[in-house]
Amino acid sequence: MTKKQSKIWICILQAVCLGLLFLPMGRAQQDGNYLNAFDLARRYDALGFSPDAQAYAFLSLLLPVLTVGFLFTLRERKNFGTGAVLCAFDAVAGACFFSAVKTALLGSVTLTGLHYLMVFLLLISVLFEIYAYLICQPPARQKKG
Repeated sequence: MTKKQSKIWICILQAVCLGLLFLPMGRAQQDGNYLNAFDLARRYDALGFSPDAQAYAFLSLLLPVLTVGFLFTLRERKNFGTGAVLCAFDAVAGACFFSAVKTALLGSVTLTGLHYLMVFLLLISVLFEIYAYLICQPPARQKKG
C-alpha cells in the first residue's frame, strides 16, 4: 500500500467515524427514543457533568477534522505521526466518555454497541497512520563540514 492509498483510507475512516456520531448510539428506556452521541452528551450534561460532555462533543468533532487536515498540510512523516497521536487521543476520549455514560445513565439509557465500532475504527486508523509513517523515508540529514 502506498502513502497515497493510506491517506485515502485514513480520510475514509475519519469520515465514517464522524458519521457514526450522528447514528443511534443508545436508546432511552422510558420512551424508546434513539439517541446519538450528542444526545447522550446532553443527558450526561444534565446529570452535572457539563465539562466532560462539552469536552467530548468538541473533541469528537475537532479531532477527525484535524487529522485529515494535517494529512495535507504537514510534511512527510510529520503528518502521519501527528495523525496517529490525534486518532489515538480520539479513541481514548471516546472509550472513556462512553464508559462514563454507560455507568452514569445506567437506569435510563441502553447503549447499542455502535460506540465499540467507532473506537475500533479509530484504532484501525491509528494502525494505518503508523504504517504510513513507517513506509515514509526519513528526511535527508545534511552533513556539517
